[in-house]
Amino acid sequence: MMRMRVRIFCYLSLPLLLSCCSYKNLSLVTYKTKYTLNILRGYELTKFSDYHGIKEYYATYPDSSVVYLTAEKGGIANADKLSKYGSNISLKMLIADTLTLHGIDKKGFYWREQKMADIIVGYYNVPEVRKREFDTYLESLTRRRGK
Repeated sequence: MMRMRVRIFCYLSLPLLLSCCSYKNLSLVTYKTKYTLNILRGYELTKFSDYHGIKEYYATYPDSSVVYLTAEKGGIANADKLSKYGSNISLKMLIADTLTLHGIDKKGFYWREQKMADIIVGYYNVPEVRKREFDTYLESLTRRRGK
């Protein structure tokens, strides 16, 4: 009887354990603040940093969908963003404390960009079947101030 309970517990716990292990934190640190996204493993990470210390992190998945974190105040260059929101959108992003932009590119892939204080998170090249998943990634953003 005890052995059966242990087996049932193990079978019921396995999906929970596996789901916790399949996600990984993607973090970017700006001046005394750490921003973290909880995203699915299986991506290739690319990091950029310029001489001003502005950082950009891109997590690219095998299907070419990308989620990113950047401290670039105007957001990333995106022709679809410019055509939908106008050429002065970078200025609007500099001024606003929070701002969310979204759309569908010419190939039918989804993109979204969110400014929150001094960080911008977003995704692009996302097929419709994965849009909800990538929205969840952006909603998982946490902010922790250092001392």
